[in-house]
Parts: sequence; structure tokens; C-alpha cells
Amino acid sequence: MGVFDKIGEATFSEGGNYFRPGAYDLEIVKVKQDQTRKNHDFVAVDCKILGTTSDMHIGEIGNWFTSNQHDSFLGNVKQFCYALLSSSGSVDANSITPEIVESICKDNGAAVVGSRIRLQVTQVSTQKGGTFSRHTWLPAGATV
Repeated sequence: MGVFDKIGEATFSEGGNYFRPGAYDLEIVKVKQDQTRKNHDFVAVDCKILGTTSDMHIGEIGNWFTSNQHDSFLGNVKQFCYALLSSSGSVDANSITPEIVESICKDNGAAVVGSRIRLQVTQVSTQKGGTFSRHTWLPAGATV
């Protein structure tokens, strides 16, 4: 058996350039719903940076990833979808249904690619002394 025998089954790595603290004006490039290698459901969003107060660069692609390993998963997805849909019209947060989320994620987000959205990322301290990045999604044009 050779080192490259399973090359046909290999997939490209897709993540890693996560948003750092700051405010962002973004354009949606891709929205993906899938499972990790450990069978955890996730949503990943790739966005082109149009403007930012962070140390990231305009034109760079930033990534957001949230998985059902965390209690906040559904709330995070709902906030993202609400902000995205609010950018294009009047939407009530209660109108974010499973069908709406599935339509946003379908075909790598084809229905929302090119849409604009805002993001505020802040570092938050945990009770155990660590930190995590809080992502607050806002409609395009909203003030942060």
C-alpha cells in the first residue's frame, strides 16, 4: 500500500482564518452546514472583508464556525440568519424557522452569496480564566 492510495478520498481544508476582535462590514462568500469528523453538526460562514477596525485586511476572507458542541449553537445561527435577512427587509426574529436556515445553507449559501452583513467581535473572559470570541451579527448598515 502506497502513501497516496487514498488521495481520491481526501478533502481540502476549508477553515482557519477566524475573525479577530473588531467591527466588520462583510460580503457573504459561502454558508455551509455539515458535520465534523466527530459527527458534530456545524455551520460555517466565509465572508469577504469590505471594511474593518481589526488588524485583518480589506479583501481578505474571514471565517466563522459554530457547532452544536456548544449550548449557544442554535442561538448563534439564529442571530446570524436574522441579521442577514434583516439587511434585505423587515424580518421578525421569530420568523427564523428550520426551513429558512436550511434555505440559507443550501448549495453553500447560493441564495445569500453576495449579501452584506455587519459583525462585531469582542474577547470575553470565561469563569475558568480563558477567553472566547463573541460574534454579534448585525444587519448591513447597522451601527456597532
